Amino acid sequence: MRTLRVADLEAKPGEKVSGYVHVIGAEFGIPVTLICGEKEGGTVLISGGVHNAEYVGIQAAMQLADELDPKKIAGNIIVIRLMNRTGFEHRTMSLTYEDGKNLNRVFPGNPNGTLSDRIAYTVVTEFFQKADYYVDLHCGDGFEGLVSYVYCTGAAASEVAAKSREMAEIAHVDYLVTSMCGTGGAYNYAVAIPTETFCKFSISDSASLVSASTSTFAVMSSFDILSNWSSAVCILSVSTNLTLESV
Repeated sequence: MRTLRVADLEAKPGEKVSGYVHVIGAEFGIPVTLICGEKEGGTVLISGGVHNAEYVGIQAAMQLADELDPKKIAGNIIVIRLMNRTGFEHRTMSLTYEDGKNLNRVFPGNPNGTLSDRIAYTVVTEFFQKADYYVDLHCGDGFEGLVSYVYCTGAAASEVAAKSREMAEIAHVDYLVTSMCGTGGAYNYAVAIPTETFCKFSISDSASLVSASTSTFAVMSSFDILSNWSSAVCILSVSTNLTLESV
């Protein structure tokens, strides 16, 4: 029987399981939800709170984790509800509380480094290798105001970049930008992992609702939703009849 496993968490087909994945070399875990669809398909990783004061992205990840129904999904969805947990708890802006680092600049991390390095290393080793698609949720930080835009990757193999752009064009935002940055960040590092279907794209949106509705994702994507921090609500709305197809 197909079972979705991340560290000590596991979900069987048709199940949704929430818990914590231990940060390697630290004394706490990060909150995670596993959604294992009843039918076969690819695996989407969604992360919120890489930047801990980007609250709208965190809210979007939490709402997705709560609302998606595994019985209506073909494939798997892994949701990291809040990656930079201690920064969130201590209300720092952009930085990890313990070491003052920007978590989105230290990937792929280091198990022997400071806490930011260890969080990044845990995400890479426990999550990235299990994903066929990557959705990284952001919004404007406490000191930022953003216009609507979406990144798609340019620093990748041609077929990956093409599929990343194809996926980015689904997003309902005003601007699309090709990013040539391929290092440092979670979604930037993700495209460098050697896998046949790895793509990324990222969105910034100042609207209160972001909708990326589609029945089929056919790429591995790192996908940033960046929304104005003052927005009341921002939801990545994925069809509950989502079919995840490997390519």
